[in-house]
Amino acid sequence: MARKKSFTIIELIATIVITAILGTIALDILRKVYRHYVVTRELTKLNIKTEAILNLLSTILEHRLKNSLIAVSCNLTDESCKRANIDDFLPVNQIPDNNDSYRVLEWLQIDRYGRIGEWNGTLLKPGWSGFVDLKNGDTTQLSDGNWSIATPYSDPTIIQDILGDYFKQWGISGNNDVFGNGLAVLVFGGPAGRGTISADYNNSYGYYNYPAEQLYFVEPQTNTKWKIYQVSVNQDEVKIFQDYYILRGGGAIVPVPIGNGEFNLTYRFNYFPWLDQNYTDGNSTIIGDHITFFKFREKNGNLRLYICITTDNIDLKEYNLTVCKEKVVF
Repeated sequence: MARKKSFTIIELIATIVITAILGTIALDILRKVYRHYVVTRELTKLNIKTEAILNLLSTILEHRLKNSLIAVSCNLTDESCKRANIDDFLPVNQIPDNNDSYRVLEWLQIDRYGRIGEWNGTLLKPGWSGFVDLKNGDTTQLSDGNWSIATPYSDPTIIQDILGDYFKQWGISGNNDVFGNGLAVLVFGGPAGRGTISADYNNSYGYYNYPAEQLYFVEPQTNTKWKIYQVSVNQDEVKIFQDYYILRGGGAIVPVPIGNGEFNLTYRFNYFPWLDQNYTDGNSTIIGDHITFFKFREKNGNLRLYICITTDNIDLKEYNLTVCKEKVVF
């Protein structure tokens, strides 16, 4: 009669141990696969987020007055940047390559809403064309320091209506007369169409209590001729060029620290440097969070933006997941 085989205690224990070891290995493999999936998914999210922020910045800066672009030096760690306690400011294209203390990007906004105009039932009529008719316009300086320009295909009342409604929705006083109250001003385009500047760049646009020598208040007279009042008439000579822009305030990208070397990028708008205001006087919205690095440079009129973003997932902080991207704004 054949003897029935059975597991001994030792064999059973060995089987359990081997099974446990194999299970542990399998679980470790599954854990690593899952972690790899989570990390890959988070990196994909960070790539999309970084690209979206840069595209948003590009859209915002598309309507900047190019020669008004400045860099503001301030201390990021003690919230000096947030409070507009600045150390210095200068044109972006003059930032030293090895100097990263210029944290805030600031510029003057061109009015795109009034330029698009309004529908009058038949066609879309622009508020301002940006074109000065030098042949028929009166470009002679008057004795009181005022100017008159002819600007065909323009209607200042449209700008008044559109910008008045725009400022009203943001609770900005003076929207009933955007020209008379200095909420909308005119600046000539200059020979390159980038905005006129004086010999001293910092004095040109009214930043931080400097006189805005090249800005003009506008008074609508007819649909085709506006009278232009200089903010400052201390210059010996003022030139009128063939094109101009209507400005509707300033804009700034300001980093606000949130701890651990990270900060949020905030967009400040609806403030008026030529009325002795800075970006703390305007409206604010966050356009990017958990930023670890923000840098900008300008060369040949092209603005380069560079940002790095880290994950906000606490469980993934040990991996130090950070994505950096660069974008050129023309």
